[in-house]
This record gives sequence, C-alpha cells and structure tokens, in this order.
Amino acid sequence: MGVNPNSERKLVEAPRQQQALKLNLDTQLRSGEVVLRTSDGLKAGYHTPNGDKVLVRTPSLSIARGECIALMGPNGAGKTTLMRTITNELPALDGRISLGVNVSVGYYAQIHEELIMENTVLEEVHRLKPLEPTQRIRTLLGRFLFTGDDVYKRVGDLSGGERSRVALAQLTLKSPNLLLLDEPTNHLDIAAREALESVLNDFPGSILFVSHDRYFVDALADKLWIVENGTVAQFEGDYTAYAEHLEREEAARKRAAQVPVKQNGAPREPTDDREMRKRKRQLETLEQEIAKLESRKAAIGEAINTAAQTEDVAKVTKLGKEYSEVEERLLDTYDQWAMAAAEA
Repeated sequence: MGVNPNSERKLVEAPRQQQALKLNLDTQLRSGEVVLRTSDGLKAGYHTPNGDKVLVRTPSLSIARGECIALMGPNGAGKTTLMRTITNELPALDGRISLGVNVSVGYYAQIHEELIMENTVLEEVHRLKPLEPTQRIRTLLGRFLFTGDDVYKRVGDLSGGERSRVALAQLTLKSPNLLLLDEPTNHLDIAAREALESVLNDFPGSILFVSHDRYFVDALADKLWIVENGTVAQFEGDYTAYAEHLEREEAARKRAAQVPVKQNGAPREPTDDREMRKRKRQLETLEQEIAKLESRKAAIGEAINTAAQTEDVAKVTKLGKEYSEVEERLLDTYDQWAMAAAEA
C-alpha cells in the first residue's frame, strides 16, 4: 500500500501545529465614546440589472467604546453583506455609516479575498507597513508559526488555516481600535481558536464579529445584533442569555397552544406531541445531512492540499469554490439543526 504524501506531510508538520500562537492585539489609540453609528434605514444589498436587491434594512445602530457585539442570524440572512457594507467594501444602497473620533478599523474577511495570492507570506504582511524593518516582520510571523523558509511560501499555496494566520498577523500589525471580524474562527484549529478567544477578551478596543461558533460567541459578546427577516434586532446580553430568552418565549407559546379538548370522554392527543415527533425526525435528517457535508468538506480540503502541492492553480480555484459552497451549506444546516433542537 502506498503512503499518502499529504498524510506524511501532516505527520511531519504535526509537532509544529502544537505550538501556541502568540497573539497580541493591542491599540494605543483611544477612540471617542461612540465608535460607529448607522443611520435609521441603512440598506445593505446589491445593485442588479433589475434594480436594487435589499437584504437588510437596519434601525439606528451604534457601537460604544469597549463593546463586543456578535452579528448573528440564519445563513443567507445578510450578515456578511451587512458587515461588508459597514466596512465600505459594498456601498450602502441607502443610509450611511459614520465612524467616531480617532477610530482605526481592522477588517478580517471570511475568505481572505484581501490577500494577494502571488505574494510570499513575508511580502504580504510587509506590504502593510513597508517601512518596518524586515526582521521585525519576521519576528511577528514567528509568533504566528511562520518560521525559517515558511515566510517565502506563496500565499496562494497556503492552506485555509495558514491564510487565516497571515490575516491575523496583518491585523496585529495594523493596531486598530475597532475590529470587524467575519467568521474569524474558520479554518483555525482548537488551540488557535482558544488563543484568539483569549486575546480578543483582553482587547481594549471595540469588536463587531460574525460567527457560527456559539461557544465563541458566548465567550466574547456582551450584545447581539440578530439579522433576521430583513432587519436587525438588538439583544443586550450574551448568547446564553439570548438562548434562555428564546426558550422562555417558546415555552410560553407552547403553553398558550395547549388547550385540552375531549372527544367521547377521552383527551385528544395534543397537537404539540405530534409536532415534537415531527421535529425529532427532522433533527435526525439534519444530523445525517451534517455528517455527509462534513465528510465532503474534509475530502475537498484534502484535494485542495494535493492540488496545491502540484501547483495546479486552476484545480485549487475550482475546489476552493466548491469548498466554500459546501461550507455555506454546512453552516446553513447547522443553523437549521440549532433551531430545530431549540424547538424539540
């Protein structure tokens, strides 16, 4: 039986993956009390040949200095579109976003489209501050596990996790006081996620982030912006408090729906019992779908690594697109499962 070169490569790299990321996000610039504000009626979406497609219309929203806010909602609700509108990557269809006094923004994109794939790791991080001594950039990269000749790898040849580390290194170098993070834990291993969680908890500035990782959200956020049904609702509190709030609302709804009715002296089976069995079946179906998608995602990831080793750029690009589509379906299925589990 032949040896899988990718497996062999992973075995060689495994000890280095155990090293801890040495993250340090700090800022010396103190912002004003209000860091960011949106106007009432801000519209986020896209221009199309048939007219504007509005995905989200917000009430007046604001981020105060030191706040950490999670942007949540079902997949496809418009979270990333709203985030890209806030960062000015997408022009607002209507309304405006205003930054406060002395605000410096650091943006971490979900798929790292801001990275220049032809650059080496060293060039890509150095381009943000070209006047910085090269040795300081190399020292910074060492804290993100890029040592020796690793700094000369092309960004386009890196794995998803490695690109995430490059983007985090760039964020560190910028020293912003407002972090806008779109799915920052994607592609990171457990140790890297824990390191990121720790450094964000200690960050003295303000944070707005999108994440499907409920544990990550619960550990960081003190306020939630819930994107649903084309608008944004605010919730004061962490994710645990929000989940308890939803449970209380659901329990109240069930109590209101349970009206005993007798036929021929025997109680009729409540509708909720039938609904519960239906939801249980739905959960089982969703769990099977999640298992299939996770398996497919892992297989595509392995294929991307193989194609990257042979420098097959066209195949990497094609597989990368498929990987993103499967990941999006998986996140959507996670959301469906979470909603069904909350109602079961």
